[in-house]
Amino acid sequence: MRLPSYSFFTKGAPLSGKALACAPVLVLAALFLFFAQSQAAKEKSREDSADLSIICTTDIHSHIDSRHGAPSWLKLATKIRKEIERSGGRGKTLLLDCGDTIQGSLVGTISRGAAGIAMLDALEYDAWVPGNHEFDFGAKRLSELILESKTPTISANLDCPGIRTRPWIMLEKSGKRIALIGLSYLGKGAYSKTDNFDGAEEIISAIMPQIMDAHPDLIILAMHCGMHADKEGPLPNLKRLLLKYPQISIVFGGHTHQEVPFENLGASNCFIQAGKHAECAALVQVSFREDSAPEIKPRLIFPDASEAEDEKCRKTVSKWLDEQRKMDESPIAKLRAPIRHEPAPAFSPAADLLGKAIIAAGDAELAFIGPLNPDFELRGEIRESDLFEFAPYEDKICVMRLDISEIRRIAEEQSLCKEENKIQRLCRASEKDEGYFTLPHDKNSYLVAFSEYAAFGAGGRFPVLREISKSKIRELRRTGISVRDAAREQIKKKPFSEP
Repeated sequence: MRLPSYSFFTKGAPLSGKALACAPVLVLAALFLFFAQSQAAKEKSREDSADLSIICTTDIHSHIDSRHGAPSWLKLATKIRKEIERSGGRGKTLLLDCGDTIQGSLVGTISRGAAGIAMLDALEYDAWVPGNHEFDFGAKRLSELILESKTPTISANLDCPGIRTRPWIMLEKSGKRIALIGLSYLGKGAYSKTDNFDGAEEIISAIMPQIMDAHPDLIILAMHCGMHADKEGPLPNLKRLLLKYPQISIVFGGHTHQEVPFENLGASNCFIQAGKHAECAALVQVSFREDSAPEIKPRLIFPDASEAEDEKCRKTVSKWLDEQRKMDESPIAKLRAPIRHEPAPAFSPAADLLGKAIIAAGDAELAFIGPLNPDFELRGEIRESDLFEFAPYEDKICVMRLDISEIRRIAEEQSLCKEENKIQRLCRASEKDEGYFTLPHDKNSYLVAFSEYAAFGAGGRFPVLREISKSKIRELRRTGISVRDAAREQIKKKPFSEP
């Protein structure tokens, strides 16, 4: 197979009339405009004549319907269908998703992930790569959803009993053979064969001979991992992988919620990522040539603000949208004062509410709580959708007895955390939170409540906390109560709500 080339075009614009002082300049400006418009027309012609269009979404987090004018999957679905039609239909279009698809909205929680899968099926996605939040409803539920779905699930590194995925698949589009490799989240977790890109490279090295023996015309890597995962620069191991396998022409990313319209990772590889919450999709247009490498043109596409919702998809998920609407009809409570999160050392009303909530639900004395959204505020009448934004994860509460030295070790680890919005804040049941890491001192040991996600390391962020939790596994008590349910009960009590 030949390595691809890339083509980009810049649309020109007429020079300002204020800058034109004489006729020769006017002539030059007219010629510039003519050639720029000609180039733009040539670009559109090449786009329309591409042999293959690849559309990829990621990190939609079940943002299916629009709230407060925000983007939605239903509107993006309309844009996707238009692009498929413009590209020449399904036979010339490949539609992918790179994960974190089924959880992250109230409708996602109501359906326990089924609404997101229904959207994949209704739009007839060609493949889907599970992300880390696909496990938020449990591995058993994810297995059920995969079995019910018509959309092929691909992941070379997913390792979970009962969940069957294929590491790669071959698809035929435009008379060409397209090999598609899937990689799920690479962070430390219970369901991945890899906890970094070194392990992923080994897995891909094992399957590349099979792929090359199948003689693909194009190889794509779709992964739930961002190239700028460290927010400092390209993922060096991804570059190393692509130097080893330059046959992988296109890499689609996810997980980091970043919009990356194009990154050149080498002479023959490009990276593109669509961002989050159905705000846009990644589009790569490929023109195959008989005697030279294919031409590849990547960009992001955005639905118009006035875009209509896709009717077929809305009908598919209507029962869950109706249930969401009914849940929002009656307020849970009316707050006495706004509740928002303030960073240390200030008192945080949000941390106070959440800390008291999980202490009460877990019948504990202390709690480490987080993460908290600094940009969201609860005020006035609180409805179920507001509560979801306040506590958006499917975390359950667990409790364990810790001595002072263990509590101190956990608190010290949190003090070193550089991600302000990920820190687990120490809260007490009987007094206002006085800031981070206010350590108790009147007893030798305490019953301490956590979310299960935090207790077991928060995806590798807190190794000390994970180590302590694993040492307490036999005595650790799982309440089965979600953080959101605990917050709902607490918010109804004084002094938070009006009588």
